[in-house]
Amino acid sequence: MAPIFRAGDPARTLHLRLEKSEPARGAVLATPPTAIRLWYSLPPELSVTAVKLASADGTAITLSKPTRGSGAKDPVSVNITHPLAPGGYVVSWKTSSKDGHPISGDFSFTVKAGG
Repeated sequence: MAPIFRAGDPARTLHLRLEKSEPARGAVLATPPTAIRLWYSLPPELSVTAVKLASADGTAITLSKPTRGSGAKDPVSVNITHPLAPGGYVVSWKTSSKDGHPISGDFSFTVKAGG
């Protein structure tokens, strides 16, 4: 049986998880983003971190290599190398904590026409 973690449990804070993103999950943006930023609960292992971006039809969008500042709460950032056209996009990410526990996920956002 998998462990059950409740808000405030010390064990819950020991595991790496995505806390927020920019753009946010489900965001509808008037201006296309130039970067994707991911904030995690603990510093992720940058050497195994990957971030991918695809348009709604599955076309891969070129991103820079992931970077992160030296602060414990600094986000993982990737630059979007070409301007995004209006439409839907999916961000897929994966990383690992220092203990080797892998996590991954995805979320979508939309760039409005006429932004």
